[in-house]
Amino acid sequence: MIEATVIVAAWRAETQLARSVGSALAQEGVALEVIVVDDASPDATAAVAEDLACKDSRVRVLRQKVNAGPAAARNAGIDAARGTWLAVLDADDAMVPDRLARMIALGERHGADAVYDDLQPVDEAGAPTGGPYLGGPGAPPAGRWDLGTFLAGCSGRAGRPSLGYLKPVLRADFLRREGLRYDESLRNGEDFHLMAELLARGGTLWFTPEPGYAYTTRAGSISSRLDP
Repeated sequence: MIEATVIVAAWRAETQLARSVGSALAQEGVALEVIVVDDASPDATAAVAEDLACKDSRVRVLRQKVNAGPAAARNAGIDAARGTWLAVLDADDAMVPDRLARMIALGERHGADAVYDDLQPVDEAGAPTGGPYLGGPGAPPAGRWDLGTFLAGCSGRAGRPSLGYLKPVLRADFLRREGLRYDESLRNGEDFHLMAELLARGGTLWFTPEPGYAYTTRAGSISSRLDP
């Protein structure tokens, strides 16, 4: 049985993809597969992905015919996924080795439909740049978050991190039962919209404050230029 499918939407990621996929394959205590969805990259991203698949049978590669954005790429991964849980991983990010095992255990323990953990901002070399994303005064509580808690944490107030940037682990059965998919009209903020819809449809979300997702911050990236 495949416990988790890690979905990596990749566009122009030829230099970062091996690190990202490698961190997924290094997950401990979880039977998994990795689906890399090349979003019609103009560089060697697809070739790098195919090479990774040749080296490890847990990696599968899907190739989009046209560039349609991360939401469409993730939807393609969801459609092809065989895991009980779905984990979203950006092509320039990484995960610590015990992340999925911890989050899946939490989700199973509480019957959750989605699980969040904290982000650890890192530079392009993977070195931490300060403390965890949600650390410090006013950090949100561990435990179950309802829709009101989530939306309040995404209000974009100055000096406060937005919960919408967190990367979810999702129960595949809930998404399929509810027909939930990423909004393909969005090129940014798609994780926020999916989680808001999941909660609005009665899904349950649990949060653990332990940082397990290495979030790469790069000058010029879309998220780094967003105004709250």
